[in-house]
Amino acid sequence: TQHAQSGYGNTIAKDIDKAKQFNPDFIICILHWGNEYQNSFNDEQKLLAEFLFKKGIKIIIGSHPHVLQPVLVYYNDNKNKKVIEKLVVYSLGNFVSNQRMRYRDGGIIFNLKLMKTSDKSFISDCSYIPVWVYAGIINNDYEFRVIPYKIYKEKPDIVPLNQDDKQKIEQFYRDTKEILNNLKEER
Repeated sequence: TQHAQSGYGNTIAKDIDKAKQFNPDFIICILHWGNEYQNSFNDEQKLLAEFLFKKGIKIIIGSHPHVLQPVLVYYNDNKNKKVIEKLVVYSLGNFVSNQRMRYRDGGIIFNLKLMKTSDKSFISDCSYIPVWVYAGIINNDYEFRVIPYKIYKEKPDIVPLNQDDKQKIEQFYRDTKEILNNLKEER
C-alpha cells in the first residue's frame, strides 16, 4: 500500500515489529490523523487503517479532527456478530475544548473489554459514552465540565444549563447517535 512504501509507513511498520518482540496480548495503535471538522474519515485514514490491520493491529483509536467520526467494528462471523476481530475508532471528537460549534462541543469515552484465556486474547465487547463539554460560569468562575449525556438525563441540574445549552447537548446526542449508529451506547 501507499503507507508501506512511504517513510512514515516504514517507521510505523518497524515500531509494530519492535512491539511484537515483547509478545503483547494487543497492540493498540493511537493515531493523530484525519481532516479537522470532517465527520467522516478520508481515504488516507482508510488506507492507513487497512495497512495497520494487515500488520496485525486489532485496535486503532484516532483523534485530531475535533469532531466524532465513525467507529467500524469487524466481526469474525458477520451474521451472528459473535467475535470482534478488529476495530477502528476514526475520531473520538473533543473531550475538553472551548470549541462551541455543532459537532465540536463533545466527544465519546470509548470502552473496550479485552479478555484473555489460556490460549488467546480477544476483544469481547466495545461501547461508548457520549460526553458534552459545558463551558460557562459556575460560582463566578468560567469553567469547563465534561458531562456524560446519561448523567445529564438523570440529573439535569448537575450544571446550570440555560435553554440554549440544553438544546445543544440534545443536538450533540442526536448527532452522536447518527454518526455511531452501528455501535452500542454504554447504559
